[in-house]
Amino acid sequence: MRLHTNGSTVVLLTPKSRITWRESGRNTSEPVPENPSVTDFDRSGLLCMTPKGERDFSARLAAAGALAADAIDEETVAAVMLGEDSIYLVQGPLNTEGEWPNVIDVGSIEPKRITWPVGVVWQKGDTSLYDMAESHGKGILDTFVPTIECNSHGIAVACSGSGAVVLVRPGKDKIAASFQLPSQDEAAIFACPTERGVLVTLVVDGQDSAYAHIAEDGSLVGHREANEAIPALNLDSGFLIYDGTKKSLMLCDESFSEKTTFSVSWTPLDAAIAPDGDSFALADAAHILRGHVNAKGKLVIVDQYKEVKQAGAKRPGELAAIEAKWDPERAQGRSAVGFAAGMSPSPWTAEAGKPFELVMHARSTGSPGQGICVVIGGDAAKHCSFEAVAVDGVRQPLTADGKGNLTAEFPSIQLVQGISYPFNPKPKNDAQKHAAAMLLEETHLELHVFGQGEKASGDLMSVAISALKSDSPPLKWMRPLTIS
Repeated sequence: MRLHTNGSTVVLLTPKSRITWRESGRNTSEPVPENPSVTDFDRSGLLCMTPKGERDFSARLAAAGALAADAIDEETVAAVMLGEDSIYLVQGPLNTEGEWPNVIDVGSIEPKRITWPVGVVWQKGDTSLYDMAESHGKGILDTFVPTIECNSHGIAVACSGSGAVVLVRPGKDKIAASFQLPSQDEAAIFACPTERGVLVTLVVDGQDSAYAHIAEDGSLVGHREANEAIPALNLDSGFLIYDGTKKSLMLCDESFSEKTTFSVSWTPLDAAIAPDGDSFALADAAHILRGHVNAKGKLVIVDQYKEVKQAGAKRPGELAAIEAKWDPERAQGRSAVGFAAGMSPSPWTAEAGKPFELVMHARSTGSPGQGICVVIGGDAAKHCSFEAVAVDGVRQPLTADGKGNLTAEFPSIQLVQGISYPFNPKPKNDAQKHAAAMLLEETHLELHVFGQGEKASGDLMSVAISALKSDSPPLKWMRPLTIS
């Protein structure tokens, strides 16, 4: 399972579902192809969304063969890729067909061995705990799936198979520091950059754990034992860690002295930080939690969601329909996109010399599918520049298709099974009407078109939306874009 949050929305990838919990309450759960490398019991799977959640690179990175990946910003990513003769850390805009502008060999490094504190996790300071590197190699390995994390301090890559941790500072094409930690077959190692070095989490067989803050020169700034630890987060106000011995979430300083704590009744398995540096999310296979550090430096839990597995098996609207004993007719046939139910686009208007954002809605009107394509055309493009399109918060730049149009594809957008509308049978009571509204809302997509007006015009603009890998006809609007 993997977790992502932008502060208001949380995305959880489980072995069978991708669950999105939104602050607005428009929660969704989409089935994903089963992947044996994704489990309910640890941080596993490829989930690479940009910090603000505007773009999702997961599907394209998986297709490119990335072993691990994380977004640096809204446009660029860092990924660990298997090459012909080594393992490489690559950085740059995602282009599966071209060369990466920044490539670093992380498979052939000679990391500095850390002097591990005696008695932390292992009762003895046994040198054999470093033998993993002797049999597998000292660098980042593909035989043990590496972990990667990006933040404002750089990129950190860790590998349990060798105990290696690599730190690269922002925008650099050289390794700032590399370390070797003790490890064993059942161990998991996570690392994230800090101003002084790296914050490391080590967990053995899901139980015995340790947190360590390692400076660039290899010295230990601080360390702390724990049980059932989760990957530590480097918040603006301190390190966020978890200790299952106390069932406590803790905010600590860089030497791991506690600043504030919060009790959690369940054991989280993954953690994610939001771009604001104070908001975070935790999850296990049955819960999601959103929280932040307030102005007084206290941990505040904003909301908790339970029964994730139940929500993952069926969407909230489906569950409501079952409870209301109402089974409406579903759309059949090919995956398709059609006009939204009960919604009309607002007038398309813009001002010369100013950016604009047009909002429109569509809905899934066929069988389940994955991916949509947006095509923008018309003479309106002579008087404005179209920059990007966002669908349900996922943003993509527009590119020319050679036919006078601009296009953007969204391979990660899920099309849920459509609902026949008007409803058949009609909902009869309040519970059924509530379920009907939820089911219909879950089929809708929200589209935002971003651009810049250049001079006054009232020319026509067209927007077409179609389902990828489907021969169903596209939904198409053609209306004036009035630029004043």
